[in-house]
Amino acid sequence: MKGKPLTQAERLDLYQISLKNVQEQDVIAGTMNEHGYEKKQILEGKALLSGALDSYDQSKTEKDEANASYQHFSDLKDRLSITSITRKLKWSLKMTCRSGFNWILQVSFQEAIQNGWKR
Repeated sequence: MKGKPLTQAERLDLYQISLKNVQEQDVIAGTMNEHGYEKKQILEGKALLSGALDSYDQSKTEKDEANASYQHFSDLKDRLSITSITRKLKWSLKMTCRSGFNWILQVSFQEAIQNGWKR
């Protein structure tokens, strides 16, 4: 039965565990030796794994830094958008109030003329 594919981290962990077991358990080391994996190949595999782990850690660090930068710029963009919307709303409200105030003055002036400037 096929399961979910392994991630890079899970694969590297499995390789690390396998190599550790080969070094620590004589039975596994003997079986590996029977299949042609001598100590030289095991040490070579361990060196390759070490390089792969270093590359993975560096890649993960770069991805984390890129994600942090993207998040920072995304937050700045959101703040800028909110600032822009706020300014537009203030301007719109200002224009509405201004035109509303002018309308009120116009109506008051017309009423004053019709009523003969009564106080």
